[in-house]
Amino acid sequence: MPSNGSVVVWATDLNAGSYDNCTKKADLTYTFASATGAASDTFTCADVPNGVSATVEVDIYVTDKAGNSDFCRTYLLIQDGNGNICQDQAGVAAVIGGKVATESTEPVENVILESKTTSNAIPAFKTDSKGTYSFSGLPMKGDYSITPKRDDDPTNGVSTIDLVLIQKHILGVQPLNSAYKVIAADVDRSNDVSAVDLVELRKLILTVYDKLPNNTSWRFVPKTYNFSNITTPWGFPEKIDINGLSKDELSRDFVGVKIGDVNGTVTPHSLLGAEAREAGASLKFRTSDRQMKAGEEAVIEFTAENFSNIEGYQFSMAVRGLELKSINSGILKVSESNFGMTKLGEGYVTTSWNDSKGISAGSNDILFSIKVKATKALTLSESLIINSKYTRAEAYNGAGSLGVALEVGKNSVAGYALHQNTPNPFKATTVISYELAKADKVTLKITDVTGKVVRVYTQDGVKGFNQKTVNRNEVGGAGVMYYTIETKDYSATKKMILVD
Repeated sequence: MPSNGSVVVWATDLNAGSYDNCTKKADLTYTFASATGAASDTFTCADVPNGVSATVEVDIYVTDKAGNSDFCRTYLLIQDGNGNICQDQAGVAAVIGGKVATESTEPVENVILESKTTSNAIPAFKTDSKGTYSFSGLPMKGDYSITPKRDDDPTNGVSTIDLVLIQKHILGVQPLNSAYKVIAADVDRSNDVSAVDLVELRKLILTVYDKLPNNTSWRFVPKTYNFSNITTPWGFPEKIDINGLSKDELSRDFVGVKIGDVNGTVTPHSLLGAEAREAGASLKFRTSDRQMKAGEEAVIEFTAENFSNIEGYQFSMAVRGLELKSINSGILKVSESNFGMTKLGEGYVTTSWNDSKGISAGSNDILFSIKVKATKALTLSESLIINSKYTRAEAYNGAGSLGVALEVGKNSVAGYALHQNTPNPFKATTVISYELAKADKVTLKITDVTGKVVRVYTQDGVKGFNQKTVNRNEVGGAGVMYYTIETKDYSATKKMILVD
């Protein structure tokens, strides 16, 4: 504080790099409090209640030539200095503030901080996108306890890759390298990382849980706290205590830990867009198409074309018109615990699988199968769809993330294919083409939408490309029809349309 007991601060002095797409930087105007406020403000000893130092909150507005404006909130630290111009006052107010950020220093928004004291009730503070908080006007000499809380959006940053990393930590293959990651892995809040945490986190991924039953979605650690052992960080404080407040405390920071997120993919504030996790490549699951009548049961076998060193995957799958009867392992060890059934009412199941060793399978290997029962007449290609409706569709191969897709129709056995008839729709004739891995007897069956067989053809198929011409007068009246080819090793179905 200058010897005259006042100091003038210009709003432009607090500009950190404002710019406009039309107005030159030199022509922008800066004001306090509002777009039409004063360009400067004067601060005196009256702004330093304790006579030593005070933090003053100010709003800085920047306005372009067209009158458009925006503002940011910042803080001025006003100190009396060595001159002791301002008279020291005992028992007046001070400020406690700081920042809440992740281990990677990203601010954490929407954290509710509570300040407790034995003497006064203090309103809670909610962090903005910058993660800062400030309790002002706190009586000096008081004892205070600052506790942050956030318990929303539990799946933020959580995916099956976290299960992979937690499993590797449990097995000692790749231990988590920070105390904060170990805290994030303790999903059930038991002060231990175990297989139970994998079970609980998978239920969250599968939407079996809409929140963790024994934990909050975030936990917070004072930034200055030093862990004696990062592998067993238990017993850490989750609040900051200040006894006998004697000055402004402006660096009382916390580290926010998103439970379940051990690879740091959480979106902690609104200014940070959600991370795009899918790479250009995709893991493509395959299964054969078929037409099913209401009440008919079938086993649907899943293969994949590029299942190489896969450590995990997850996705949502539409199963419209299908009742799930059982789940069976193939190359992959799966059970009902790998599937979520809570969205069956909406026609979906969710799935999550992982193996820390990374699994590879050939294109003909059956990964897993599900037994289903049709609740109506349907075609699998119209019922089975993989997407991210409830559980995001992605896979992991040790090098990064992959997209996930499902191809229904091409058989998992290499060398076989059923092509779309041409032309389609057709009036007089159409050609159905297919490919065989080897010469074989082929049955071509035409059915209507009810599943009634209207025509059956048999052929001696050759290895490679084959064709069959279908005449209108052989299959009846106009409408939607299905054609199915069957051999000893392959079957597939597609839809065609006959028009008048």
